Amino acid sequence: MATCRLVSATLRPSLAPSLANLESALWPNPWGVDSLRSTLAEPHTRLWVAEDDAGQVLSYCLIQQVLDEATVLQVGTSVKAQRRGLAHQLLLLALETLRPEGCLNVWLEVRAGNQAAIALYRRLGFAVESVRKRYYPPLVAGTPNEDALMMHLSLAAQTT
Repeated sequence: MATCRLVSATLRPSLAPSLANLESALWPNPWGVDSLRSTLAEPHTRLWVAEDDAGQVLSYCLIQQVLDEATVLQVGTSVKAQRRGLAHQLLLLALETLRPEGCLNVWLEVRAGNQAAIALYRRLGFAVESVRKRYYPPLVAGTPNEDALMMHLSLAAQTT
């Protein structure tokens, strides 16, 4: 069983090592502890986590909000906890938090080949707005850079 929550501003930086470990297991070019700590300390940053009963982070959603716009910076779920709906729960919780605070637009970018993430974002109402050609470095050496899909969700258009 996982517990999902918004992490308070004072506690966010302390989770940087846990998030860095999780990222290093997921991605070839993870953010480092220092980058995460710096981002987590910024006043417009928000962090939602799903934790197991022992307090271990299983999934997280990192968003920056400035005025009425938010950008999803990172969403990740540990390999052992994938396909349990944790990222979906965290994103729903984030959107439910952002909407009443006056956020009108949410943006994110995703690798064009990450079909699981794209399907998740589409289920939540995100739509592809543009493509950044050859934006991401290849996951496999010797293959071409991968496109990034820029996706957008209008919270103003949604009814609660």
